[in-house]
Amino acid sequence: MDKLKKLQKNNLQKKSSSKNKTPQTVDDLNPEERKRNLEWTLILDSYIENSNDYCVFLYERHHFTNRTAINNTNKFFMSADAHCKFKLCTCRLHAILYENSRLKINYFGKIVHEIGEVHARPMRGSRREELQKFTMLGATPAALYLQQLKLMSTANKEAGNRNVVGSSRSVIRKISSEGNVKLRRDDDLEKSLRQLKSEQTEKLFPGEQIPGYLQEISIDPLRLICFTAGGIAAYHKFASTIPLSWDATGGIIVNRKKRIFYYELTMSSLDKGGSSLPIAVMLSASHGTMDIIHWMNCFIEKYKQVYGYTNPFPKPPVIHSDRALVFLLAGIQVFNGDETMDRYIERCWRIIQRVATKRDLEINSCSFVSWSFYEKRQSFIWHVVDGITC
Repeated sequence: MDKLKKLQKNNLQKKSSSKNKTPQTVDDLNPEERKRNLEWTLILDSYIENSNDYCVFLYERHHFTNRTAINNTNKFFMSADAHCKFKLCTCRLHAILYENSRLKINYFGKIVHEIGEVHARPMRGSRREELQKFTMLGATPAALYLQQLKLMSTANKEAGNRNVVGSSRSVIRKISSEGNVKLRRDDDLEKSLRQLKSEQTEKLFPGEQIPGYLQEISIDPLRLICFTAGGIAAYHKFASTIPLSWDATGGIIVNRKKRIFYYELTMSSLDKGGSSLPIAVMLSASHGTMDIIHWMNCFIEKYKQVYGYTNPFPKPPVIHSDRALVFLLAGIQVFNGDETMDRYIERCWRIIQRVATKRDLEINSCSFVSWSFYEKRQSFIWHVVDGITC
């Protein structure tokens, strides 16, 4: 009721101010002032659905009281008329709201909805902002859509009322996109990212040698490298004794005209059954060996700023990855120094043959390559056995 009273007050002020303005000054109003405030429809919808969860109502007219002093009395405050949007439905309503928050709704007609016909009220104002909060926190439009589906009542599903989720999936995608635009600090992408980096520097680990989260920005080609002082400290303490893993996913960020790849270097959980710990992240428009090497060189540079350039960079005993060749090539160059691909293959072969030297086991190894060699070795052995027995 307090929101409605505020809306009524603003409505009266807008009417009185518009009368005192010339046509020229009215045109000078900014777009926000020209917009009609339809927040009252959301408030009425929340009450109407308690008595009629089947129909999707379109408001024809509404009227606020002209009194400026609103008290907790049984006097008229506002009224609204609406009709159902479904083709065959003749249901209509007339709602009267009194100053003491009492709402009276009179229904007329008959509820008739065809099977397969679906409709929804437009998502406006605070309802739109509420959904944007979830997407700003990282929820994908698809996940948010599924979550909203769970909130639909049985009556909603049977009658084709989609007020909770919108008329189609594109509604929530559009709302999510608007929320992402609001996160921009500037229309120019580079300026926006620079401002974001500056804000993070002041808020995240401000007292450390490496403050913030976003550490390096490149626009052409697009490349964002992210990690914190906490990630560097965790790597320093555990990387030499705990297996690491890295992977790239194309489509988790954007998958339209061009893909933006999400790279992540993670450490196994210190607690049994716990989630892995992200150490460093990169967003890149390309998926190549040099992209990964540049990412890791940036991390190594910041690491040495903290722990000194004379101390060696810790190397993990094993680094897990998928069968992407770019990770294998990058891993050999970053962690194994001057080792070539030929030497790496020979070393993997000695390891699976169990004739590896101490030096072979000290250098980093990618787990999927060793397993691949093991598979081919077993296949070769069985092929030889079959040839002998024939």
